[in-house]
Amino acid sequence: MSEQPEAADAALVRQLELAVYEREQVPTELVDFAVRAFAWRSIDIDLDAELAELIADSALVSEAVRGGALPRTLTFVVGASTLVLEITTPDQPGLRSLLGQFLGPATEQVVVDQPGSPSTPTAVDSRGHFSVSEVSAGPIRIRWKTDGSWASTSWLPST
Repeated sequence: MSEQPEAADAALVRQLELAVYEREQVPTELVDFAVRAFAWRSIDIDLDAELAELIADSALVSEAVRGGALPRTLTFVVGASTLVLEITTPDQPGLRSLLGQFLGPATEQVVVDQPGSPSTPTAVDSRGHFSVSEVSAGPIRIRWKTDGSWASTSWLPST
């Protein structure tokens, strides 16, 4: 009888070894979910920022316009600050360029966020202009600081 438990133990140990050393590829959906979940690590930043209201989006009217691909222009308002943002598609596949201008009070800082990527601080000139080239296609969020307070767009597709 003592041989049967040892054989059962050996079979169990072998199954455990296989489970530990066997590697399966992680499903793409699970990786995407993990990247999105990781973006929530900065939720405290969101709570401190006032959400800007989207008041215009050229993507909603551009279908009626003939011609080639036009840049997407979005306008956001929060308090006395207005952000006009243009998203263009350069010749490099998978990349976007951002060109923005703030109207209203002087903007102190601008940050471009993308899930799974480090935040990109961006310089703003004296007229409120900023630009960011080579932004990966995918969701983006713009945050800015004016008069000591942060504002933020919602997450939006950069397409």
